[in-house]
Amino acid sequence: MDGTALGQIIEALRSTPARPGPGGDAAALAELADLVALTGLVEQLSEQARLHLAPRPTVASHLVQAQEHLAGLRRELTHATEMLAYNTAQRSPLSAVS
Repeated sequence: MDGTALGQIIEALRSTPARPGPGGDAAALAELADLVALTGLVEQLSEQARLHLAPRPTVASHLVQAQEHLAGLRRELTHATEMLAYNTAQRSPLSAVS
């Protein structure tokens, strides 16, 4: 990811107003689904880096550890999304993504 893409993501996050309460549940579900998708992207980038750095086992081992943490983060974000969908009686945006 280059600096331009990262800057666009940061700007999009800053320009999105928080919408607490029942009206904001759909927006919160969409934001959580975006976070799940981002963890998937980071996992892919991490795997690509690990393959490129395979000749450097001490570095690659840290990337394997990072991937394990990413898997846990993705799992927890998925659970949070599903729980919010259930608690607000809305369809999970992940059911369309998965």
